[in-house]
Amino acid sequence: MKFIDAMQDLSVQLHPDDDYAREYENDNGKTEMWYVLEANEGASLIYGFEHPVTGEILRKAVTDGELDKHLHKARIQKGDCFYD
Repeated sequence: MKFIDAMQDLSVQLHPDDDYAREYENDNGKTEMWYVLEANEGASLIYGFEHPVTGEILRKAVTDGELDKHLHKARIQKGDCFYD
């Protein structure tokens, strides 16, 4: 468990699913859960992608500085829970 005071943007984290992790890392994938203890008005959490993406789409988006347009932003409030 971690407590994160995210008043500023955090880095984007990508975790392998079970299929990928078993094939390439001989392990299970990683899940994450976020529980919002407090949130300012208008706060949001980036939670997955807005649409299906491929490695090619991601590489181009990072190279072009446009990754943000592919990420899903969810408005959050105290008590919200996200699990993936």
